Amino acid sequence: MRKPKKDNSSSKARVVNSLRSKLLSRGSYQLRQKPLDVSLFLQESQQAFLSRLLDYFLSQSKDGGNQIQVEEAEQMLRSALNRSQIFHLREKFYAKREIFFNLRNRIKMFCGGNQIAKTTSIISEIVACCLGFRPWAPTEPPLVVSPTGRAILCGPDYSNWCSENLIPKMRELFPFDACITAQDKMQGGITTKITFYSGWTIKIMSYEQDTDKYESWTANIVGFDEPPPQDKWTATLRGCVKNSAPILLAYTPISEPWTYEFLYEKALHVNDYETLKAADNAPIAATTATLFENPYLTDAQKEWWASQFAHDPDEAEARLYGKYRHLQGRVYKTFDIVKHVKDLELFL
Repeated sequence: MRKPKKDNSSSKARVVNSLRSKLLSRGSYQLRQKPLDVSLFLQESQQAFLSRLLDYFLSQSKDGGNQIQVEEAEQMLRSALNRSQIFHLREKFYAKREIFFNLRNRIKMFCGGNQIAKTTSIISEIVACCLGFRPWAPTEPPLVVSPTGRAILCGPDYSNWCSENLIPKMRELFPFDACITAQDKMQGGITTKITFYSGWTIKIMSYEQDTDKYESWTANIVGFDEPPPQDKWTATLRGCVKNSAPILLAYTPISEPWTYEFLYEKALHVNDYETLKAADNAPIAATTATLFENPYLTDAQKEWWASQFAHDPDEAEARLYGKYRHLQGRVYKTFDIVKHVKDLELFL
């Protein structure tokens, strides 16, 4: 006689409640309190997230879930959370990165040298919107509080940036397979859209696409990994109007000199905690970090990278310190040092 299936709903609820309590015990990493009462939304989002993961790992249990092995699934879930970097970002914070995460301006920029975790930072902010809470600070609301929504994530190209950088980093950040219910792919198997269990989607776009592709959508949040061409930026703004979508930029200033005059110079530069306290009303806020501020690279690694630009101080300014100095000649596009710099003779 076949044994009846055991009802494990109470066991599942116990696991979910236990894990949610441990998430909340991490506390808030918020530097200033926000007048948002979203506690119920956050709790429900965490509950839905953990329930989704538990159901996913139950389906991966030894007997395919016909006889639910809650303990085995719980162990798989805990292991996945331990491996997922998004739950441990606080351990990788340094001062400038912490400041960037605490900015809630309509446009916020993380500018700096190479290897300061810029890309991971904007991906984390967007994924938090899709999950409904910030895994590294579960009592804080994400930048966008909405049951469903659309995020747009843009970068240089599909073949290298998307396939070799973006998707691998997403898989390191959160339990990708457990959270994603669908992926749209283009020819060659390159991912162009992912759908979360929550109903949120992330549309992945490339700067190589025609500009009119940036005109045909409305977003809840947008992220640019490396500075976009100006025509793509302008087209993107149209899709951010309806939902007052926040815009995130993470880049090293080695291209697109237009960003200096139109964004960087206009931004409130928030590089210390005192400025952070007064940053709320600025339409654009920017944090700039150097390679040497990242404590998770060894001194030897930093010195090796810096030595590669000993022959080119301008390149070093951008790649090590996140400065625009090397773009001076291109910010003023017709500037020619031979034509426009002269020794002046003063006649008194």
